[in-house]
Amino acid sequence: MTKLQRILIGLLIVQVILAGVVLWPRGVAAVAKEPLFPGLNADNVVRLTIAGNEGSSVELARQGDAWVLANGGDYPAIGESITAVIAKIAAAQTDRLVAQTAVSQKQLQVADDDFVRHVTLETSDGETFEFYMGSAPSTSTTHVRRAGEEATYLVANLNVWEISQLASSWVDTAYVELDEATVTAVTLQNANGTFTFHKTGPDEWVMDDLAADETFNRGNFNLILNRGASLRLTRPLGKEAQPAYGMDTPQASLTLTVESDNASGVYTLDVGTALENGNAVVKWSGSPYYAEVSPFTVENLLNFGRSDFLEVPTPEAETGG
Repeated sequence: MTKLQRILIGLLIVQVILAGVVLWPRGVAAVAKEPLFPGLNADNVVRLTIAGNEGSSVELARQGDAWVLANGGDYPAIGESITAVIAKIAAAQTDRLVAQTAVSQKQLQVADDDFVRHVTLETSDGETFEFYMGSAPSTSTTHVRRAGEEATYLVANLNVWEISQLASSWVDTAYVELDEATVTAVTLQNANGTFTFHKTGPDEWVMDDLAADETFNRGNFNLILNRGASLRLTRPLGKEAQPAYGMDTPQASLTLTVESDNASGVYTLDVGTALENGNAVVKWSGSPYYAEVSPFTVENLLNFGRSDFLEVPTPEAETGG
């Protein structure tokens, strides 16, 4: 090895060390313990906006003493969960400084264009508190950076899972809830036809218009009955019908007649078109809100035909043996 080669190798080693010093995030440094968000009073927060790194977001707003999903037609939200998260944010401290460089922001996933959560709080007196949440070294700590600042902190008692960008994390997802035992009649209408069922006794059902040689498939009917009595949403869509929902000509309609001492009536669940994300739009007559649901929850309503409600004849039955 020549002298020149040794010099070049030495310079390369120095460059690698310097790059590591400049680019690598610092260890946790103890600094003065102060509020991460000075002046933030949890009781004054009137809006909480949370965005994920894949484009989804949720906007929660306070209306009087209640909270609603502002980007879901003011669908009722779970206020206790929201206020608990806001209290944790207000309690965050600056005593664990991790990094102070722009390069480290991407490594820790707290950059303006590379983050896990982007959170904004608005208060009743017009103040805004904005920050980014990134990687989590443990289940109880998360890297956090205030918007517009270089410093990144390791914050305890905050995690991205409880500060979710999904609407389903902040609302009661039970969209349809009926006592199945009170349902006395069911009609399913879809592209395959119209199929009607009636209750003849406790947990006894028949299918209308059965031929003499046909046997009712109770198992598949139960799938329809169960769906009509219980359905969970992934996201409320508001009270206003949109052309994209396809509700002028639903792809399927499920009608249930309910009779009980407390409530009697007829309810309808309409299934509209699929959205770009593959989820389906539904409208339950017992709610003023349209809702987005997982496609598997309505696939039987869309696809079942007459043959699905009939038992398949055995070879012995077909031959009379």
